[in-house]
Amino acid sequence: MDKKNIASKITKNFSSLIIAQIIYKIITFFMMILMARFLGVEGFGQFSYGLSFVWIFLFLSDFGLSELFVRDVAAKRNLLGQYINNIIPLKIFIAIAVYLTVVLSAWQFSFGTEKFWIILILGASVVMDSFMYFFRSNFRIKETMEYEAVLTVIEALLKLAIVLFAIRLGVNLSGAILMSLALLSVSFINSIINFGVFISNYREIIFTFNKAFWFYLMRSAFPFALIYILSFLNFRIDVIMLSLMKGDIAAGWYNACYKLLEQFLIVPLLLSYVYLPLFSRLSETVNNVHLIFKKTILPLFLVSLSIVILCYFFGASLIRIIYGKAFEDATDYIYPLSLVVIPFFIKPIIEKVLYVAGRQVIVFFIYFFGIISNVILNFLLIPRWGINGASFATVFSEFLIVLSCLFYTNKKSFIMSNLAQRIPDVEIIAREELRT
Repeated sequence: MDKKNIASKITKNFSSLIIAQIIYKIITFFMMILMARFLGVEGFGQFSYGLSFVWIFLFLSDFGLSELFVRDVAAKRNLLGQYINNIIPLKIFIAIAVYLTVVLSAWQFSFGTEKFWIILILGASVVMDSFMYFFRSNFRIKETMEYEAVLTVIEALLKLAIVLFAIRLGVNLSGAILMSLALLSVSFINSIINFGVFISNYREIIFTFNKAFWFYLMRSAFPFALIYILSFLNFRIDVIMLSLMKGDIAAGWYNACYKLLEQFLIVPLLLSYVYLPLFSRLSETVNNVHLIFKKTILPLFLVSLSIVILCYFFGASLIRIIYGKAFEDATDYIYPLSLVVIPFFIKPIIEKVLYVAGRQVIVFFIYFFGIISNVILNFLLIPRWGINGASFATVFSEFLIVLSCLFYTNKKSFIMSNLAQRIPDVEIIAREELRT
């Protein structure tokens, strides 16, 4: 493909997504400030605990199918209908099983009636969200992400409007439960909107129960789900462990710092969304993939370093301005945690190269050892150093993950030998699975 055409597609799709996400982040960040002020430190800590707990189930509900859908179909567009017809009914069965797991987990780990209901409500919300993200992934395959951008802005406006309505409603409910119900309402309305857009493009969706192909989908997609769960845990496990070991107030301070940094972390994530279908489509022309990869890493590193410097000088002031006096003590923790921005900016792009190379299992094991190191360090450091200990554990584990992934991407012959592999046809997959 012409290099100018590649650059044009990257610029168009990334620009659409980044503009939409800037709008989304501004709106939802303002929404989180309203929620934090409405709930107070302890209530915000309870809500953060519930949100961190259930977000693990978002990735289980998706089961990695959206990532596999984009990777495979971007390489072979003729498989689009077959994947849609099989994945949607499969996701329905998985969603039911996952929500039952949410209920059991809430009963076991909620540590109180209020947290139990928060987990149940937010659990239903993230299960609905998993369908929404799958419907949007179609735009990534077609590399027409401007439509996904519009839907993202609509989602943000819905969140702000419903949260404001809930705050003004003033019903006789716990504040954290009220905010959880508000997010559930957003997920329900948003899922209907996204499904409507999706179905307008595919009017002849026929649910297909191809057991052999379902087995291929689950076997191939599950490593992606595990990777996303471990990636999520490497941040959120700190909130959960701080809540359990140091209380909801410490969790609220830590989460306030994380939410501030999260606004910057969207940049590499969006770029990785653009790169996955592009890398998959260019998987036979390896030199293009390596060229794009190498030209991206250094600018991302420099941007991440600038953000760390910004947090060193202005992080405490931002915390005071955004969250108010109730979060004054959180100002001591923004800079140590900001160091995690450096590995996080590089990691998503490296992952996508390894995904297209068919090495998602290697990425999973790297994440597995990374999260184990994070949990062990949290157990050792949180009792003595509290939030600073949790920050160090997360930063260390993220650097460990990135350096390990870089080790594999530097094995050029290893990557090249796998990028040339193509996705087999559905019929071939079915016949092979039936024989085995």
